Amino acid sequence: MFFEPVHLALLERKPGGFEHAKPLEQWYLPECFALLRRRMEADDPKSRTRSFIRVLRLLERFGLDEVTAGVEYALDIGLSDYSIRSVVEHRADGPVRFFSLDDRPHLACTHVEATPVAAYQALLSVVVS
Repeated sequence: MFFEPVHLALLERKPGGFEHAKPLEQWYLPECFALLRRRMEADDPKSRTRSFIRVLRLLERFGLDEVTAGVEYALDIGLSDYSIRSVVEHRADGPVRFFSLDDRPHLACTHVEATPVAAYQALLSVVVS
């Protein structure tokens, strides 16, 4: 890709210049991006370009393969641009590591009592009242 992240940020603020943006002329984007744009145009003609630019801005933080996979998934199940960001970010997250007590001997003897479920019910009755 031949762009600086600042180009997309500027275009998001002024989406009218998107069609004629010189830095984007050399872009190759997979076909799913064109399909996404057409769907966005059909769904919301007023803010379609700005929404599409939001999706493209994911390329500032993630690779083309990751964003493409997110767009394809979103197209398959009919998600919006905000949901595409969630899909891409979720897929990029690594698994949660197990909290090891090996280097924390002072925590090994700590015991936390299980909270009875009735205690939560008591909280709900206070909130509802």
